[in-house]
Amino acid sequence: MVHTGAARAGVENLTKTIAQEWSEHHIRINCVAPGIVETSGLDTYPQPVQDMFEDAKKPFQWEDLPLPKMFLMPFAFLPATFLHIALEQHYM
Repeated sequence: MVHTGAARAGVENLTKTIAQEWSEHHIRINCVAPGIVETSGLDTYPQPVQDMFEDAKKPFQWEDLPLPKMFLMPFAFLPATFLHIALEQHYM
């Protein structure tokens, strides 16, 4: 899972950088971090790791993810350059 963690960190860093660079044009950038996504790729892990996912958090399906705009609408008034929304109470 280190590869997905590194990729997610890279995307978040890219988002923060773009937010900083584009802020002078009054463009706000947001990052929605859904956590672990339940895909067939999780089946490649050993059973103890799969059990860890099941024990740690409730499975969360793609259909359950609200549209990002539903999360961002309440924050539309914030003057923040960057907003990170972590959806880590579940894994997907």
